[in-house]
Amino acid sequence: MSSEQSDAPKQGIDRFLEAINKKDENGKSVSDYMQESMGEFRKDANSFWDNLSYEDRLKAFFAVCERIHKGDLKDRGSYRYVLYQVFGFDMDAYTLGIECGYLDIHNSIVTEEDRKFEDKRNQIANEVMESEQFMWLMAGSNHAQSNIAALRPAYEAWIRAGGKNILKKEP
Repeated sequence: MSSEQSDAPKQGIDRFLEAINKKDENGKSVSDYMQESMGEFRKDANSFWDNLSYEDRLKAFFAVCERIHKGDLKDRGSYRYVLYQVFGFDMDAYTLGIECGYLDIHNSIVTEEDRKFEDKRNQIANEVMESEQFMWLMAGSNHAQSNIAALRPAYEAWIRAGGKNILKKEP
């Protein structure tokens, strides 16, 4: 991989950040407008909440919590699953869920069963990634006499690491 190719993702991110932070004729960037818009939405949402009767607040609280419970705990759904399938929202809810903290709530809901499953999955992945056959497969060939230096940098890194998975996730 050339230096230009390895720098391409960083350059793309830099160009993206430059574009969203570029100031317009009003001295504001796309990022500024997005923050303003989110601030206005937050203000409207809180005003909506403040103007609900106590009874309507209870109903809204119940309805939202019931859906989170169903999507996150009963169904064990992904963030998108809960937003789109359980709540019935469209893609515009994705960023709103992040801004209001729901993604943090969703990601913090991890059961002991989830932890055990993740530990087992990591154990299997680590065993697979420590196998020489896997490294050859990932390097693009199952022929040990191929040009390792030119075609198999992942295999060489694996060999340098003593045949250990250098990306290992500990349970």
